[in-house]
Amino acid sequence: MLRRVLAAAAVGAVVTLAGMGHATAPEKAVAPPSIDDFLKGPKFSQAVLSPSGQKLAFIQSDGDTDRLMVHDLKTGKSVRLQDATYREHFGGAFFDWIGWKGEDKLLVSLKLFEIDRVGDREKGQIVDWRQGFATFAVPIDGSATRRLEAENPRLRLALLDALTNDRERVLMVGRDSLGRLNVWRVNTVTGASELLERGHARVSGYEVDHDGAVVGRFEFRGGARGYLILQGKTAGGAWTDLVKVKRKALGDLPDFKILESAQKPGQFYVSMKPEEGSQGDTSEVRVFDFATGKAEPPIWRHPKYDVADIVVDGRDGSLVAGCYWADTWQCDFKDKALGATYKALQKFFDGKRNLSVVSYSRDGGWWLLSVSGPDEPGSYYLFDQKAKKVDLIGYRYPDLPPASLGRTTRFDYVARDGTELHGYVTRPPTETGTPPPLVVMPHGGPEVRDRYEYDNWVQLLASRGYVVFQPNFRGSSGFGRAFAEAGYGEWGGRMQQDVSDGVDALLKSGAADPARMCLVGASYGGYVALQGGAADGDRWRCVVSIAGVSDLPEVLEYERRIWGRDSEIYEYWTRSIGDEKADAASLIARSPARNASRFTAPVLLIHGDVDGVVPLDQSKRMKSALERVGKSVRLVVLKDEDHNGWARKNEKLMLQELESFLATHLKGAPAPASTAKPAAQ
Repeated sequence: MLRRVLAAAAVGAVVTLAGMGHATAPEKAVAPPSIDDFLKGPKFSQAVLSPSGQKLAFIQSDGDTDRLMVHDLKTGKSVRLQDATYREHFGGAFFDWIGWKGEDKLLVSLKLFEIDRVGDREKGQIVDWRQGFATFAVPIDGSATRRLEAENPRLRLALLDALTNDRERVLMVGRDSLGRLNVWRVNTVTGASELLERGHARVSGYEVDHDGAVVGRFEFRGGARGYLILQGKTAGGAWTDLVKVKRKALGDLPDFKILESAQKPGQFYVSMKPEEGSQGDTSEVRVFDFATGKAEPPIWRHPKYDVADIVVDGRDGSLVAGCYWADTWQCDFKDKALGATYKALQKFFDGKRNLSVVSYSRDGGWWLLSVSGPDEPGSYYLFDQKAKKVDLIGYRYPDLPPASLGRTTRFDYVARDGTELHGYVTRPPTETGTPPPLVVMPHGGPEVRDRYEYDNWVQLLASRGYVVFQPNFRGSSGFGRAFAEAGYGEWGGRMQQDVSDGVDALLKSGAADPARMCLVGASYGGYVALQGGAADGDRWRCVVSIAGVSDLPEVLEYERRIWGRDSEIYEYWTRSIGDEKADAASLIARSPARNASRFTAPVLLIHGDVDGVVPLDQSKRMKSALERVGKSVRLVVLKDEDHNGWARKNEKLMLQELESFLATHLKGAPAPASTAKPAAQ
């Protein structure tokens, strides 16, 4: 793992920042981007500084070809690194990540695709999720590239740790012919490898401490859909169980999350939910010892927001800052001078950008900044500590200029029971003088949250003339245990009311046309959209559910069948949604598919046919129920798609369907000619 670390050099008093400055959007409106523009990959990505801070490596893309580039910040010259070793052997490979190994060598990981079989990059599929990558050591002087491998030339290894204090070697993991996940120490110069750990098929990953020692690993139990056990080593070198990592669903972040290696051998910083009865209810940073399996008392906690990440000193592993999402991304630095510098940089970007330091020089004199915001999909800036100067390096998505995107503001409101809530309102880039139509877009989860950041779907809709409202209702994560658990048992209840109360407050402010409103949501947000159509149908002109839940008893039965009645995941969903037996009547009352006759607005359903989180049957049930009572409904099934992470062609189809449906029922701004008519189904 390449660590996000800071070499905490001393800094002087903050002065006025100079340089190219923060680019602001011109007042003159530009044509709305096409759907293809919104779906393009970044043209400039994965930038990382060399240890000296004098060189910048990055990936440059024209849509069809990725180029590995190195830019000399002193001379201003750029060089493309191209080597036949990986280009000819893996013609269908694309860069997964890059990082420096010393000042004169890059580590490069390629993602491998079967592009001969499927025809193009867009449809490419990873050959095998366990062996879909290849890693190379690439000297920047143009000398021979070396593929990093072990035992069998066909064994594909992935980087585990860059071993920043070792000039030549790195730690890598890979599965052998028997499916065992093993750890090797590989020399990037000679290619020699040494087996350090031999695992087994159930091992899914390892943890490496600050000194480069393998001290922990994760093991699956209970089959492919089971749970994770975090293991550590005994004094005799045997692996022993330490923590059962609880998950709410497949892919969810656990309540126990390893962040970075700490100062002492075998210790790591972890994010943990507070214990029952402890002071405060936000997740906190603690030090976890793999030798004892115990966590020390909290060392950092924000009183209002859950910890999202940390920054550590790259030299000794000490904690430098705790980071979290308020509206924007924030980091609280322990060192006052570093904190003052960070706040000055935030002020330089008007406090309206998410600012993170993605790479540092070894002495801390140069910072590479990643900058983003609701109307800024992403850009890189270089900060010179000594000169207090900020220079623009490049925009990641130049085809999405800020002037073509909507303007987002925080919207505070009070729920009917007096609870203070907030959400985000994105207005069209061009105002017409009359209240625009409104799209209400509740988030999925429900234990996630919306933030003051760029959102592809939101900005596409704003560019088409809609106001988009994203409420953070009770049950959302990021605001502590009590706020998240206030949503338990409130599907279709208090959480639904929080969304409605936000819409009422927004309409009272005059921000949108109350006669032209549509509910659009994905996953849990799809449930909110359908439940709104069932419970309050007269106020909505249309409803769109993307991979949404429609029948609560059936989805609980599905979770019980998949995970087992005694599983923690099923137990979580019974707390979140309700008990199949005790709450049977309430579950039926809160199921849109059981109340189809109450719909008045037309409904668009979109679902992947191999969705492993919310089964396609949920949308099929909704469609059948609406058709039986003569309601307007359309179901679009995305072939070979799961719950998310869709292929570009299918996401484009979804957006075309959404764009056309909203234009028909809300009479919004017309779509660009190239994307106005969706493909026939």
